[in-house]
Amino acid sequence: FAYCRRIEKLELGEGVEVIGNAAFYETLSLTEVILPSTLKRIQLQSFERTQRLTNITFPEGLGSIAYSSFLYTPEATSKKAHELYKQIGDN
Repeated sequence: FAYCRRIEKLELGEGVEVIGNAAFYETLSLTEVILPSTLKRIQLQSFERTQRLTNITFPEGLGSIAYSSFLYTPEATSKKAHELYKQIGDN
């Protein structure tokens, strides 16, 4: 879905455990992401340059998040991701 211009809301289904490298890189219309409780890892650049992404909730069981996953996203989103990164690190 990298570079997709039409996705505004993304809801990943239960059972998804990993969001791969650059999976949603530069999805410019994306504003909201709903992540499943089964998600364990967000890899490099997964949501980098999603410049309209302002609504995302991270599941409690998330075990690792790559530092660059949310580069060049809105400040509120990147700050939230960075705080989570500091808590769990890039395992």
